[in-house]
Amino acid sequence: MTTNYDNALTDYRDDFVMPLCMDDIEDIQEVLNEEKHRVIHLHGHIDKPASMIVDEDDYNNFYSDDKITSKLYSILGNRKLLFIGFSFNDYYFKDLYSKIIKNIGGEHFIIVPNLHVFDAKEYLKINLIPIGINVNKDNNGKYLNYVKALKVIFEQLT
Repeated sequence: MTTNYDNALTDYRDDFVMPLCMDDIEDIQEVLNEEKHRVIHLHGHIDKPASMIVDEDDYNNFYSDDKITSKLYSILGNRKLLFIGFSFNDYYFKDLYSKIIKNIGGEHFIIVPNLHVFDAKEYLKINLIPIGINVNKDNNGKYLNYVKALKVIFEQLT
């Protein structure tokens, strides 16, 4: 699952599987039972501009839709997710995630560059197991070797 609109995760995979937007999913159990590694675009996809969640009204409508929240409950309750490049500052998702964890539990992971112990404790409080990677920053504050560090983790996971 990604909040990005692009094809980066789909293009990364050797075997192409058509990505889905949340409104494409008619039968969540069917998707969860697939033996495919499918990318679900939570906030829409660049190839489907009408699906893209971009402003406050879009977010309010999306996260107040019972069909969408039910699907997210199913996904988060039945799968372990690995959050990459996601700061957990998205109020809408963070609020829904907190409700799901409170109501049904679940264990998920997050990759965090230069993880501090204080931050690790905060993630653990919300059932997110942090995976720290050490990366340097350039003079503009951009991470150096971030992708290389992610590849090392991915190699260990597969």
